[in-house]
Amino acid sequence: MAFRVTSASGGSDRAPIGRLDLGRNLTFGLLDLLGRAIVAGDYEGPSFPNEKELATRHGVSRSVTREALKMLAAKGLIGTRPKSGTFVMPQEHWNLFDTDVLSWMLERPPSICAAAALQRAASRDRASGCRTRGASRRPAAARGDPARIGADASGRARPG
Repeated sequence: MAFRVTSASGGSDRAPIGRLDLGRNLTFGLLDLLGRAIVAGDYEGPSFPNEKELATRHGVSRSVTREALKMLAAKGLIGTRPKSGTFVMPQEHWNLFDTDVLSWMLERPPSICAAAALQRAASRDRASGCRTRGASRRPAAARGDPARIGADASGRARPG
């Protein structure tokens, strides 16, 4: 376990390195750290670290870790099963009404897949031109389509 001396007087005040990054309230600091990592996709795998590994890695007690994991489960980010351990829940199970989850999602960097999809859509728009896309959204009367002028949105003729 790595330690960093925190006292300028040369005393023996030592704290684990991970603990210094969590702020004053260790539970909320660990919650924020793990929540951001989960939303960013750092824990996309078959298993999530257990309490002991997380406590050792971040230099906090297991009770702090346990409480942070309970809070993540309440937000829908993780789930637990007997004999399977802790795992990251699919994104559709995340509580998007929770302000922490929402802010973590808004702060995360865009994924490579999303960036590629945006690039493909932009190149398709440039290749097809804006006029063809806009023309299909105009009403039938504006396009001069006589077959659809008397039809409603579903395509059925309106009673006269």
